[in-house]
Amino acid sequence: MSDPPISAFKKPFSRSAQAAAGLITADRTYTVHRPVQSGGFGRGGNDFMRVKMTFHGQFSHSFIAFIEGKAAQLSISVTVTLNAAQATVEAQGCSALIGALEMAACIAPDDCRVDSWELD
Repeated sequence: MSDPPISAFKKPFSRSAQAAAGLITADRTYTVHRPVQSGGFGRGGNDFMRVKMTFHGQFSHSFIAFIEGKAAQLSISVTVTLNAAQATVEAQGCSALIGALEMAACIAPDDCRVDSWELD
């Protein structure tokens, strides 16, 4: 017994209804107009802010180069102050990118360790 042809399973395609709705143009391109909802993620994040982040743990001078490199990638201006047990990062830029810098700083280079941090 052979399988039925694929056309037997296809639903009829009503071009006239879609064309009337403006979804199909004469050159057969499809236009779909529907709002994109992304929840809280994706809203805001481009407001300019200045923040002071204080990280506690063990640090070396590689932390400064690491933070300055990440800040340059994210187009954020930073000032880093460092001692053996604490690093202070003053950053200014878009809030979403500062959040990304904060997460990158928590990861830290291999010879540093971040135990905790706080934002001012």
